[in-house]
Amino acid sequence: MNIKKFPPIITICGSGRFFDIGVKLACEIETNGVIVFWIFDNLYSSANDREFKRRDKANADVLYFHKIRLSDVVFVIDKDKYIGESTEREVVFAESINIPVLYYSRVGSNAEYIARVAKEYNNFSN
Repeated sequence: MNIKKFPPIITICGSGRFFDIGVKLACEIETNGVIVFWIFDNLYSSANDREFKRRDKANADVLYFHKIRLSDVVFVIDKDKYIGESTEREVVFAESINIPVLYYSRVGSNAEYIARVAKEYNNFSN
């Protein structure tokens, strides 16, 4: 195991309505050697209880911008081309700091392809 080589990082963005797609995709991308940031349980206490307080959302939003800053690539789950307000802000932020953005509606859920793109943009590979 080479722990000196820092793996690429991808942040998955998208509406909570696409939670199941995101979880499956995150697992598949990580099996391809890429660190994945996704909402997971810092936003939802369980798959059946997806409501959260306004304060919790604000905290999650701030953390998400930091996750994006650490990322090599952002992947947007825009199923049926739906992008909510929060996801739109995340995309604008990523683009403003020159983080490449991939879209589910354009590349699908091909985890190998998404991981390969993240590896190409990885700033810390040696």
